Amino acid sequence: MKTPSRRTLWTRRMAKNPRTRSSVRIPSSPTRSVKTGRSAGIPPSSVRSVKTGRSAEIPPSPAHRVAPLRSVLGIDPSLRGTGLALVERDAEGRFSLKIFEVIGLRSAKRDEADCLGAIFQKMGAVIERHRPETVALEQPIHVQNVRTAQSLGAVRGVVLMAARLRDIPVDEYPPLRVKQSISGYGRARKEQVARMVKALLHLAEDLPHDAADAAAVALCHFFSREKNLSWLA
Repeated sequence: MKTPSRRTLWTRRMAKNPRTRSSVRIPSSPTRSVKTGRSAGIPPSSVRSVKTGRSAEIPPSPAHRVAPLRSVLGIDPSLRGTGLALVERDAEGRFSLKIFEVIGLRSAKRDEADCLGAIFQKMGAVIERHRPETVALEQPIHVQNVRTAQSLGAVRGVVLMAARLRDIPVDEYPPLRVKQSISGYGRARKEQVARMVKALLHLAEDLPHDAADAAAVALCHFFSREKNLSWLA
C-alpha cells in the first residue's frame, strides 16, 4: 500500500479542522470594475482610455513632444585656429549660416594658456549673444604626437566648460561620421565636404576650412537628430 505524502496528510488535517477550514482562503481571480475598467492587481499604467486609446499613466512618445531643432553652434577645435559656425534652420527646413569665425591665434608670442583663455572668452561671448540650442563638437582624431593630443584635449575641455556653464548641451561626433553625414562617404576629402556645406547652406562664397568643418559638424547634428526621432516615431 502506498504511503501518503506529507502534503496529502497536511491537507487532510487542515480539512478536518473547522477553525483552519474557515481561515484558509483561496485568492479569487482579479475582477474588473465597470466604472474604471481596472483589474484588482493591474497597475494603473496598463489601463487605457476609451476616448484616446492611450494609457492613462504613460506619457506620449518623445518623438511627438520634442520641438524641432532650430540652431546649432558647430565647433572645429584647434589651439591655433578653432572654427565656429552657427547654423540655423527655418520652419520650412532650409539651412542658413548665421555667423562663422576662425579664432586665429597664430602668433608665437601667445602661449597655450593664453590661447585657451581667448577661446573660452570667444565661446562664451558667442553663446551668450546668440543662445544656440546645442553645441556640436568634432571629436579630436587620433594623433601620434603627444603634445598635439594634449593641446586638442585642452581645447575640448575649454569648449565643454564654456557651454555647460551656460546650460547649453554638447554633442560630439567623430570626423568619419561627420563626413559620412555630409557627403555620404566617410573618407571624403576636406574639399568635398566644404563643397557640400556650401551647397547645403546656399552660400555664394567658400568658407575657410576651419569654419567649413565647424558648419559640417553642426549640419551633422541636425541630420543625426532627425534620424533618431524617426526611430522613435
